[in-house]
Amino acid sequence: RVDERTGGALRASAACWCGGERREGYGGHPPYREGNGTVSSAWGLDLPAIRPIVLRFAAGVSSANSDGIGIRVLVGPPHAAAQEVFSTHHRTTGKWVDYETDLSAFAGRRVVVRIAVDVGPAPCNSYNDSFSLSVPTLFVGERPTAVADRAAVRARAVANAKRGEYRLEGRGGRTYTAG
Repeated sequence: RVDERTGGALRASAACWCGGERREGYGGHPPYREGNGTVSSAWGLDLPAIRPIVLRFAAGVSSANSDGIGIRVLVGPPHAAAQEVFSTHHRTTGKWVDYETDLSAFAGRRVVVRIAVDVGPAPCNSYNDSFSLSVPTLFVGERPTAVADRAAVRARAVANAKRGEYRLEGRGGRTYTAG
């Protein structure tokens, strides 16, 4: 949706591009006619009483002529003042940048989470500030650690299976068992 009077726009899209990489999310432009403004998207959520709760999203600005955008995450109860829990001046162009913020302080509550984008701090060249945001994702509870060396993990699992310690079902329908 575009506001012709202000130039502000925000739309959901399955194809937001930045630096040759496509992500599902939102594309838009902060208002810049008749003064600078903010565009935002908000979600009402019942957060579980589990910690940690982390909100993760990415931002991308394609134009090399942009001086960046301001990004804020605001959280609060429905129909009440929200608290700013994240703020940055995103200046990177030509690639996605991942961001995250901790929402654990709101565990067990009904909240509205809003991601707001503006033209960034003055002075600004607001006409070049088209942006993309990836679909925000909530991580609840402890996240598993990344596996750096999958081949080594698989080899250990096979060795354990041969000793009868584990039954591991692998990709392609293969099953490793003791003996």
